[in-house]
Amino acid sequence: MEERRFRERYELRYPAKIETLQGIFDGETINLSVEGAFIYCQEPIAIKETATLIINFPDGFIMDTFAEVVWSTASESDDDTGPPGMGVRFLW
Repeated sequence: MEERRFRERYELRYPAKIETLQGIFDGETINLSVEGAFIYCQEPIAIKETATLIINFPDGFIMDTFAEVVWSTASESDDDTGPPGMGVRFLW
C-alpha cells in the first residue's frame, strides 16, 4: 500500500475523548501529526462525521480541536485491519 502521508507521524499513547452529538467516548491517541491522528476506540464514529477531539498530554497540555473521520476500522482481528479506531484529520 502506498504511503499517502505528507507530514511526519509520531508514535505515542495519550488519553483522548471524542465528543459527538451521540455522547462522549473514551479513546487513546496512538499516533499524531500536525494534520491528524489515529485514535484507538471500541466504537469509532462514521467516516466524514466531525467531532470535538480532546487529547491530554502528559505535561498537562490539553489539545481541544475539531476533527473529521477520514477512515475507520470497527474491530480487532488477526488480519491486517488493525485495532479498532479511526483516522482523523484536524479541522484547524
